[in-house]
Amino acid sequence: MPRFTPHTYVGTDKHGKKTAKLTTKFYEPNSFSLLEGSQETNVRGNVQGFDVYGQDMVTTNFYGGPESSMDGSRGHMALYQLNQVPKYALQYISTKTLNFQLWKNYVKSIKISPYIKLGHGQSVGSTSRYIYELANWNYTKKLRSNELLQIDKKDMQVKRIWTFAVSNGKRENNCYFLNADVIDDNIMLALFHSKFNHRFEIWKITRTGNSFKVKEAATTDGDLISNSSQVQGFTYSVAHKCYYIAFNDYLFKIDAKGNLANYYHFNAKREVEGLASYKSKIYIAMNKRAEVFDSNMAK
Repeated sequence: MPRFTPHTYVGTDKHGKKTAKLTTKFYEPNSFSLLEGSQETNVRGNVQGFDVYGQDMVTTNFYGGPESSMDGSRGHMALYQLNQVPKYALQYISTKTLNFQLWKNYVKSIKISPYIKLGHGQSVGSTSRYIYELANWNYTKKLRSNELLQIDKKDMQVKRIWTFAVSNGKRENNCYFLNADVIDDNIMLALFHSKFNHRFEIWKITRTGNSFKVKEAATTDGDLISNSSQVQGFTYSVAHKCYYIAFNDYLFKIDAKGNLANYYHFNAKREVEGLASYKSKIYIAMNKRAEVFDSNMAK
């Protein structure tokens, strides 16, 4: 359902001070499809991950929420030019509130990918030309390699697919990443939760051509949160040299060495669907309904 007004959420930091604020930046469409159709043809607004680079915002969209937890899960990517599309009017696609001429004008600044493998959907990042997705499944119990897709922003087609494995010791201890952030076309930072060691590991993955090198960049002291919540977002702020990890109502700020710098608690009672950073800004996506928030956390 469309929402007529933006949200504002004020959060407290680890000292109990109200230092964090989220404000609506963008509402995403309910659906891009006029007809229900099939999962392959119906592009829905069930967003699992997103990224921002300049005025480009990319989202990973599934037909329905459960699809993101299925082996080989697939969906579509949507690429928005934020300076060309309205902040709030897109929430009315596809409803009768918008006439057809307005709809045609809005979608000129939106691109949709084919029906492709997305995995869990939250390991998405982007650069000026490409989108990168670690298309890994949410609940895999098999020893598998990580699968990296490179999508060209010009036509939203998959250009390359690489597989690589990260092992911290024995092969049965392979790291399988569900959350990652792209620094540039050659470097990616990926988040791994070690249940055995009760910590989060952040791995720097560097690609040269078709070769990959990996290095553990940082580790946290503990699980960060005690209620077994899954990570719903991960990003690295290049400007402030720190990581952000989201667990729905909690957002943790981790310094370059893995130490807890601060955390923020929001009483939004909504599921986070990804974090993104560009220059000094941090962005947060939430569901019900699909909505992107601007924040002041990096200040």
